[in-house]
Amino acid sequence: MSILLALLLLAVGFLGVGTDSSSSTTSTTVTPAPTCGTGEAGCAPAPTRLSLTWSGGFDGQPEQTITITDPARLAALAAYVPASLPDAPVGPTGCADCRSYHLEIDTGGETVTYDADDANLPEGLAPLIAAMRD
Repeated sequence: MSILLALLLLAVGFLGVGTDSSSSTTSTTVTPAPTCGTGEAGCAPAPTRLSLTWSGGFDGQPEQTITITDPARLAALAAYVPASLPDAPVGPTGCADCRSYHLEIDTGGETVTYDADDANLPEGLAPLIAAMRD
């Protein structure tokens, strides 16, 4: 029995189970896009309305919706709108434990809609969604 325990402890130490994995994670720094009107090339159109509905996830969150029309809040979130909006994801992923998102970005003349989940959410939209949910 003690040999089995020693082998188990050796395997745990060898595999690194229970160690701090934060040193192996990567982080992405997002540089906010300049908004139109700042005179910079490649600016993102300033949103006039942002709407986000999300639900699901591992914890089965009920559907929640936030719609932002306040000019001050829109101005703060404009930095998170990508200069060129990514293509919308195609089809559901079938991810059972992912959160589902319905995002609408209205720029006054055009409304762009995204239906995605954690598995196929365009990378450029993740910071916007995080900022909207805060």
